[in-house]
Amino acid sequence: MNALLRWGACCLCLCLGLGTAIASVDCNEPSTPEARNSDSSAGRQYLGQGISLYETRKLELAEKALQASLFAGLADGRERSTAHKYLAFIYCTNREWTRCDTAFNAAFDARPSFTLEAYELQNTPWRDAYAKAYSQRGAKCGRSFASFSNSQGSSPGNSNALTFSLNSTVITAITPLLAVAGYPTPSFDPTSPMALGVRRPMRSENNILLRVSPWAHVTLNGKRVGVTPPLTELKLPPGSHNIELSNPGFDTVRKTLKVEPDQPITITHDFDAR
Repeated sequence: MNALLRWGACCLCLCLGLGTAIASVDCNEPSTPEARNSDSSAGRQYLGQGISLYETRKLELAEKALQASLFAGLADGRERSTAHKYLAFIYCTNREWTRCDTAFNAAFDARPSFTLEAYELQNTPWRDAYAKAYSQRGAKCGRSFASFSNSQGSSPGNSNALTFSLNSTVITAITPLLAVAGYPTPSFDPTSPMALGVRRPMRSENNILLRVSPWAHVTLNGKRVGVTPPLTELKLPPGSHNIELSNPGFDTVRKTLKVEPDQPITITHDFDAR
């Protein structure tokens, strides 16, 4: 009898330990070396282009680029959740509520700890859709929706944060869809010196060069200014400036620049380097 009780206790401890381990993996998705290789480089470049197109309000092209990134392959769950997030933004902006819900659910599938920043929930048409998906999928990681969103909910029908209208399409193959927007098409040859995107020669009036791969959000003096690439040049006045480069799944790179007249600065960073 005692042996049976001991056996049952061991099984219970094993199950509890396994459950704890699974929960830890669900809510903390470490980046593995296998998740970042040359096979997914094209997908990451499409992702960066899609975000840049979204931020310049070229939503139809942004949607296609983001879908192309998923079609090409994003091995890292953080990157997949980012692609689905921006697709959800586009669908909700276009009042395609069902597709918006599906995209947010896919973001949580790719990364259960996926969250939006507070500023992304203020007066936006996707707030309610995100709140619904979060209550169903994201709350299991133990965070309170109110803890990072103190803004008042807005009705999707009344939101005026973005007023775009487009007809969404689903791609079935990767095509050169960025050239019409003036952006370079990603290279599929990881050994090519241009595999990180076409670099334009620096114009004389710009004194900051960005050489970042595969891509990053660029924040300058606390204000987000774009995505690199395609943003590869900046003009800054003399003095001290703070710049941040951020990419989901990596540590944010922060630098303080000391800009002097007629002294160009080149910022180089490879998020994939180990």
